[in-house]
Amino acid sequence: MIEGSAIGIGFSQHDAGLLALAVDEALANVIRHGYEGVAGKPIDVEVATQHNPAAISICITDSGRTIDPASIKSRALTDVRPGGLGVHLIQEIMDECHWTPRAEGGMRLSMTKKLASTPIHNPSSPYLGSATP
Repeated sequence: MIEGSAIGIGFSQHDAGLLALAVDEALANVIRHGYEGVAGKPIDVEVATQHNPAAISICITDSGRTIDPASIKSRALTDVRPGGLGVHLIQEIMDECHWTPRAEGGMRLSMTKKLASTPIHNPSSPYLGSATP
């Protein structure tokens, strides 16, 4: 759904895949941290696109554990081990991302990527390299 929506407004296949990766990482964090691994809990995903200027906005809402947005951080990139880079990937891929506690419990993550902004496949990033092999 994310890839198709992004491609539909002009994102490349590569960048659309990275947008889907950001959403996948966000959903994994909701399951792992918000719901502490408990299956079957609700997660709402809203996707909105605009064409002029082209942009995609994604809002993920859960009813899990509420946390202070200031505590949402990626681990140090020098700490080489599996996992723990979801927040870093989300922040690298998206132009804007905001975590907000919900009054009724849980969290809301709002993310936006503009087509006209810097391409996602930033060659200087060790994680989001060029689309060409």
